[in-house]
Amino acid sequence: MLNSDELGEKGQSRFKEICVDAKLVCNLSTRDRTGWDFIVEFPFEAPKDESTLDKRKAPISCHVQVKTMWTSTKNFRLRLSSAERLAKEAKPAFIYVFRVNDQLQFADSFLIHILDANLGLILKRLRKEHARGCYSINHKWIVFDPKRVGQQIKPTGKSLYNIIKSICEPDLEKYIQKKNNQLVNLGFSQMRYEIKGEFEPMSYTEFVDVFLGLRKADVFNVESFENRFDIKLPMSQPNLPKSEMEVYPAEVDRCKIVVRGTDLFPPAIFDGSIFFPPIPNLPIEQIKCVIKTDCFELVLGPSSPVFKTFPVHEMCLDVSQWQNFARSLVLLYKGGSSVTIKPTKITNDITFVVPLKSEEDSSQWALLLEAFEGLEKLSKLSGTVLPRIMLNEISGIVEKLGVANRLFSDSPGVPPFVFKPNDQFRNVLPQRFNSLLVDFVSIHEINLAYYAIAEIIPEQREDYIVFTCHNVKPCEILALQSLQDDYSLFIEKAKKNTNVDSVISMQPSTT
Repeated sequence: MLNSDELGEKGQSRFKEICVDAKLVCNLSTRDRTGWDFIVEFPFEAPKDESTLDKRKAPISCHVQVKTMWTSTKNFRLRLSSAERLAKEAKPAFIYVFRVNDQLQFADSFLIHILDANLGLILKRLRKEHARGCYSINHKWIVFDPKRVGQQIKPTGKSLYNIIKSICEPDLEKYIQKKNNQLVNLGFSQMRYEIKGEFEPMSYTEFVDVFLGLRKADVFNVESFENRFDIKLPMSQPNLPKSEMEVYPAEVDRCKIVVRGTDLFPPAIFDGSIFFPPIPNLPIEQIKCVIKTDCFELVLGPSSPVFKTFPVHEMCLDVSQWQNFARSLVLLYKGGSSVTIKPTKITNDITFVVPLKSEEDSSQWALLLEAFEGLEKLSKLSGTVLPRIMLNEISGIVEKLGVANRLFSDSPGVPPFVFKPNDQFRNVLPQRFNSLLVDFVSIHEINLAYYAIAEIIPEQREDYIVFTCHNVKPCEILALQSLQDDYSLFIEKAKKNTNVDSVISMQPSTT
């Protein structure tokens, strides 16, 4: 009967032999103190397809610990420090197990791949020792059952070659990324961290508001823990005598929010998220939820719904979102409008009526709505995708966008304009004439230029002339790369296309 050292030497000699059979380079560790016996390296493969020598991938290289055991034994043990080395190695790592019978013949063999559950087995054991306060693990052992955690293979070079190749290919780099990810994240559930503390005295309603993220709370004697493999360990930070806590509840459902008026005014429709307080067995009279969109939040509870817009000067939205937001405020400020919540998972819709608000706010947002509608219309007609914008970026062009919206909507779009002519011009002015109306809108670095044909009727006043536009026909809108370089060319093209020489246009600033 061989002793343990002799049995181990027998297995290592056999492993070197099957590596030679498979034409694998087998580098032996002269001092087995780092968790592996061999580094096994595959040969370079010949370039394939359009690959060249300088572009072909590095061959597979892996660490292998060889263990030899009797067939009469169920388990083998490995020094925990050696198991940690295998687990933390970035390359693929394996334990190759030979089983030898009483006749000293190799009965079978197993390959234990240190990844997934087997990697978790080692990491969990390491965490247990840390929880016990044992940081020196060189004299600790971990036990493996090769039949349970390994894959049985034939003790031949061909079998070894094929199984390692199938595990590590087609992309060794992705394999290494996967292992690194598991080293960081394996064994964690959704409740990765836990914080314990004592709240200041508060009412039930205030407590619900805290867990909905509607208010903050003072917390005392704060302790934090990390939970991995169901082993909870304290963290060094934060551990504070007093702190302020803010909760960000998890989304429980998605929904559509539809705001409708009492007339045929188009509704405003938003995508929203629904949040409930993560408090078990909450009394029904305390149940409250928050619905959030990019523009506002809506709190539904035992009392009347609370509608709160986010600070408009901080919001950065696309044009359709601004349109919806402005339309919703116009509807809500009119009064009597209804809001319907249509959840995705929850079966029942919720509808309620919003009371009357300020008429002054309604008119302000009505102008902004028309401006956003005009901007969207111009961008679509020109085939331009606009970026997200801030409200102050259109504050100086609200009236111009409103005109553009009416102009391209077949409604009276151009207000009268005033001109103070000199005497020479006054004498040659016709009673009516056709003219091009040319204008542009600039936002960010996008310049949308457009023109229309209109019949202009001048009306003489004391010292000025009022021009009114009739039979306005919008013609074209284009996105110009540069106003300074392209705007005049755009006007000349419009004149050529329409055979109209008279032009009334806004000119870009030269500064």
